[in-house]
Amino acid sequence: MGRFLTIAAAVLGMAACQPASVDVAETTDGPSQPFKVFQSNFDQRPSYYPPHGPDLARKATTFENGVAIWKIDPGFITGDYDVRNGTERAEMGQKVNKSAYVRQSFRVRADATTRAPERLLIAQVKPDGPTAHSPAIAVYMTNGGNAKCIDYSGGGQDQRIIDTRPKGVNMLDGRWHTVVMEFHMSNTNGFCRVTIDGRVIVERSGHDSDPNDGFGMVMRIGPYRDKVPYSHTLYYDDWTVEQFRTNPF
Repeated sequence: MGRFLTIAAAVLGMAACQPASVDVAETTDGPSQPFKVFQSNFDQRPSYYPPHGPDLARKATTFENGVAIWKIDPGFITGDYDVRNGTERAEMGQKVNKSAYVRQSFRVRADATTRAPERLLIAQVKPDGPTAHSPAIAVYMTNGGNAKCIDYSGGGQDQRIIDTRPKGVNMLDGRWHTVVMEFHMSNTNGFCRVTIDGRVIVERSGHDSDPNDGFGMVMRIGPYRDKVPYSHTLYYDDWTVEQFRTNPF
């Protein structure tokens, strides 16, 4: 445990004094500890994986006072998929071990005047390759907010989508919101949970959370939206991705 605390203290110290994009080496100090951690406090552009060909996140983002400002404009199209489906995006990703238990967390807000009657996804987990499947876990600002977990049993897509507002969370109120996404990919023992501001929005376990596309897994943040003739500006901070070998949830 002492070794992990030393590593953790070093990571937190780095976060306090400089931009943090830190991988924590595997430790043997206990199964409940992450074997790898990515962190960014957005003092500057972090290291990330562009989930699609053109890196539109680089075009969409600026960094001010430790906050990533994401402005997605009409025409942010990454390829044929977006052309066919009338979608636009500017995402950053972190590749993770497909067998890991993963926790992604971040803070996010939109201006109180933001409109989102159409789909406005702000974070998701998708395979690292072409797929026709909806994301196994995702968070949206659409109409004030919702979150979902999918069961792919029998080749289908049983989507459990929960509105955040009855749980006291309005993602379009202009305030900062803390989002935690916990996920494990498995054909028989999947886990999916989204918590916002300490409130569990949606949870699912013991289900098929693997779309079986044959690809690895990427944790993503950044807007993915239906095509609209206006811009969206979102603010992100404190992005962390933790990977565990055994279930910590």
